[in-house]
Amino acid sequence: MFSRLLKYRYVIPAVMVFLTFGCAGVQEQLQNFKQKMNQMGQINLPDPIAVSLDKMPEDAAIVTTAIHNKMMMTDPYTSDHVRFEKDMDADSFLIGKEFKFSGTELYIYQIEKSNPSEKTIAGKIEFEEPLGRRASALFLSRFSSVKNDIVIKETRVEPLYSTKPEPVMFIVPAASLPKNANQFPDSYRELFEFAGHKAVSPSSEKAEESTAYAVFVFLLDRISPSAELLAKVSTDKTGVYGYKKATRYLDFNGWRVGILKGQFSFSGQDQAQPLYIKAVFIPGKEVGKIRSPRLIARYAIHKPESMKSQ
Repeated sequence: MFSRLLKYRYVIPAVMVFLTFGCAGVQEQLQNFKQKMNQMGQINLPDPIAVSLDKMPEDAAIVTTAIHNKMMMTDPYTSDHVRFEKDMDADSFLIGKEFKFSGTELYIYQIEKSNPSEKTIAGKIEFEEPLGRRASALFLSRFSSVKNDIVIKETRVEPLYSTKPEPVMFIVPAASLPKNANQFPDSYRELFEFAGHKAVSPSSEKAEESTAYAVFVFLLDRISPSAELLAKVSTDKTGVYGYKKATRYLDFNGWRVGILKGQFSFSGQDQAQPLYIKAVFIPGKEVGKIRSPRLIARYAIHKPESMKSQ
């Protein structure tokens, strides 16, 4: 469990920044922190001062653990020496119970100059579930630490959306698809397992030529509401352009799926040029004005080539 990792914590000197805690609230501070990360269409986090719970200062590790447990509404932090002064603002970060703690980093550990017991921390908590889906959250928290008592005065949690999502692709014969749209799996997990079970490989005996297929492109990483996944087919190997009118998209709370239907010939007998299936990603508004489309993976359906991540 996440909280049990504290048993292995040891205190090391940390980078401490002494400052006067201004009148800006935690929400405004978190927004300012995020704005500094936006560069050239990607989010660049600052260098962490701690890359795990056991590398954090003791009070920062305890507060990070309490924030995690509060977010997941499981294994509640019950210590009499730690309490939240008011409700934590984490409404924008909602994930399923199947996600488990997979890592954490600390970026800021600030001590108020006029009152050293008042501290502010900022960091990231990472989650992963059995299929390989990932999610990350940024948090910023202000708390007071006196002897063995910690009062978490204010905490803000927001999703940290991926700007480098990892795609997974399955090619499924159209004949294997449900006849009725209402019979399709209605969750990411069920759809992923369905496509994986029904998928064929061009080099396998099950792969037939000159027939209809559906190509499923799943993103393992959560992307922002303003970001886009595009699934395309093209004879151009490297560009971001391609045919996409036959593609439909699903959004499972930020985990996107593209479904491209078409008539494919794995042997390429009827094709003058090789055919490529592409996954193209367009970052969301959180990265700023530069939101250029980017090829994140391609698959050559006429060659024994595995999917290439870009």
